[in-house]
Amino acid sequence: MLLRPNDDIRIGCWRLDNLPSINFYVQRNVVLLSEEDDVPRFLGSPVPVYLFIQLEDWQRMKPDRRGAGRIVAKHRDMYGHNDVVVVTNR
Repeated sequence: MLLRPNDDIRIGCWRLDNLPSINFYVQRNVVLLSEEDDVPRFLGSPVPVYLFIQLEDWQRMKPDRRGAGRIVAKHRDMYGHNDVVVVTNR
């Protein structure tokens, strides 16, 4: 899904400091979102985006902050001991 070197896509992270390997696995730069308001702006991008975020944070955000994002993957973070989801705007 994310390893598409010829496609114009963006990858982002919200509050996931312990996942440096994302850059390696997706072979792209990863945008580190610093403010909660950055999440809906990132998901509102005209190009396909994929956001790595803790499930707890995603569920906590108000629906207007989540925008049109939808969960496409979920996995347990073995370091943070919580569920991480991948949210896309597509």
